[in-house]
Amino acid sequence: MSSQLPESIRFASLLSYVPKYRWYNIEPADALPANLNMAYEYMISLKQGLIQPGGLLYIYDSVAKWCTDSDLFRDFFSSETILVPVPGSSLTKPDTLWAPKLLSDALLRHELGSSVCTCLSRCIPVQKSAISKPQDRPTPAKHCETMEIASMVTEPTDILLIDDVVTRGATLLGAAGRISQRYPNTNIKAFAAMRTVSDIHEFKGVLDPQMGTISPTTNGYSKRLP
Repeated sequence: MSSQLPESIRFASLLSYVPKYRWYNIEPADALPANLNMAYEYMISLKQGLIQPGGLLYIYDSVAKWCTDSDLFRDFFSSETILVPVPGSSLTKPDTLWAPKLLSDALLRHELGSSVCTCLSRCIPVQKSAISKPQDRPTPAKHCETMEIASMVTEPTDILLIDDVVTRGATLLGAAGRISQRYPNTNIKAFAAMRTVSDIHEFKGVLDPQMGTISPTTNGYSKRLP
C-alpha cells in the first residue's frame, strides 16, 4: 500500500505542556515558568481519562466546554464535521482506554460535530513515540501504512481528526494520508486537546489555544507549526 501524504494539514490545539521539564537545569527554581506541574497533570488526566485537575468535569468534557464557551476554532468544528479519533500505536484491545475516542464523544455531546466515526484502526503496531528517540519515532508514512480505514456509507465532506496530545504530528499526518487515499475529495483537519512545547521558555501556560499546520519534511518526518 502506497502512502501518499498531504502537503500539509491544518490543526488546532487548546492546552500545552513541556515534556520532561524536570530535566531542565534552570536556576533559581523560581525562574521556571509557572504552571509546569499543572500542565503535566492535565496531560496525565488526558491519557488516563481523569477529572480535570482542580475541577469537577472529566478532562474531555472540560476541553469540549472550553471550546464551546469561548467559540474557539469555529472553522474546525461545525454541524457538518465528522469526528474521527486516531488510533493508538498498538492494536486495539477490548476495554482499553482510547483517549481520542472519549474526547470525540465529549466534543459531540457539546455539539461540536455531526457524528463520531471510528473508521480508522491500527492494523500493524508501531513503536510508541513517547518512549522513542526522535530518530526512532514512526514516520507519517509508517503511520499511514499501518492504519486501515473502514468504508463509510457516503463520502464525507469534512473530517476532523481527533487526538489527545500532538507532538510533531506524525500520527495525524499519517491518518490524513490514509483517509485521503480512500476519500481524495474530503477536507481533513485535526484537533488535539494538548500540544507539546519543546522549548521551556516558550511555554505560556496550560491554556494556550493555537492553530497551525503539520507538514511532511524532506527527511520523511513531520513538522508542526507552531
